[in-house]
Amino acid sequence: MYSNLKDNKIFGYGLSKTKSKKNIDRSFLSKETNELIDYNIDVDHFLKSLLEYKNQKYTLKVFGGSTSFCAEVDQKDAFFEKSLVKTSVLKNIYYKNYSIPGHNLLHDYHKLKNFAVTSYDNSESIFVFNYGWNEEFINSICPLSIKNQRPLNCIETNFIYQKNIFLSSLCKKYYLAKIIKKFTQKRFAKLMNFYGTERWLNFTNNNYINYWLKNLEKILKLIINKKAIIINNPGLAHLSDNTNDINYIIENSRLDKKYHLYQSLCLEINTIVNNNIATFFDLPIFDINSEFKKIDANKRLNYFIDEIHLSKTGHEFASKIIEENIINLDLEKIKKIQKKDFSILKSKIVSDIQFILDIANREIYKNYSLSEKIYSIPKDRYPSYRFK
Repeated sequence: MYSNLKDNKIFGYGLSKTKSKKNIDRSFLSKETNELIDYNIDVDHFLKSLLEYKNQKYTLKVFGGSTSFCAEVDQKDAFFEKSLVKTSVLKNIYYKNYSIPGHNLLHDYHKLKNFAVTSYDNSESIFVFNYGWNEEFINSICPLSIKNQRPLNCIETNFIYQKNIFLSSLCKKYYLAKIIKKFTQKRFAKLMNFYGTERWLNFTNNNYINYWLKNLEKILKLIINKKAIIINNPGLAHLSDNTNDINYIIENSRLDKKYHLYQSLCLEINTIVNNNIATFFDLPIFDINSEFKKIDANKRLNYFIDEIHLSKTGHEFASKIIEENIINLDLEKIKKIQKKDFSILKSKIVSDIQFILDIANREIYKNYSLSEKIYSIPKDRYPSYRFK
């Protein structure tokens, strides 16, 4: 199970040093060829850079989950890899991608705490943070995630969707995993259903915002007086989509009406949070989403393989956005992170997202009044491990 990933006591899990071509994990299966993606594994269990380290002036260290990784595309085609290779000589940069599918801020906190702050110390570090989607997901399936002190391992994160070391160890036995999944899936379906109330309640309780800001505050304390860049990642569904846009997306994707609404609300919150963080700490923000938002819905579909992960075409478009932003950014003049009062930032964000929470609250009342129980969960995505 998850043979391309390997558990790690420090940061939850990373890449396995050996590549498996049997029963390939979803993130490692090319959408185009249906075969194992081409990627390089470093000795530290992360992606090996496509550049050679030559004590470049800057090292950009990328953090996030599958949307920062080369999920379902070859590494050379992923937007971070492609854009940073292209700009490396001009801007005198090296890069290291610490992203792993399923990872969130808590995984990244432990990477930074233990080694990622001081890695490549002959260069000046610039930390690149791409957050939002996995922070929402972990807090939908684990509403008490904010209490977690350790990052979840591979099976906890991707299969049983809960903090349970004992249960995750049992799942390493194939026959037990199939039995366990029957029970954990019931819990999962209840928490994740767009036509139920639990997911919307978790959303309106600001669970994922609180988790995001709590762990971000811990991370930024580790990199005081260092530089950072915020990434605002794109999504397929937008609040600005009109009725025709929504209908077209629903007809040609796995989204239904409530799924589209939920994703568009999350994307709006991600945008508000990322922009507020960038403004509060006076950091540069690369707003990839704003460029994707300009694309008509019928064309936007070609840029995604699902509601958040980019196709090869989408990666190409995003890489050009990153490349342009890096070229136009004076890395020397990026302001360093200073200690600030996070309560001020949180208050501003909570105020700015209130209109989104009001929309979500209306969905709770609508779902309460449904006469027939409906379950809306994409079966092609969950669970991420596919039994033969």
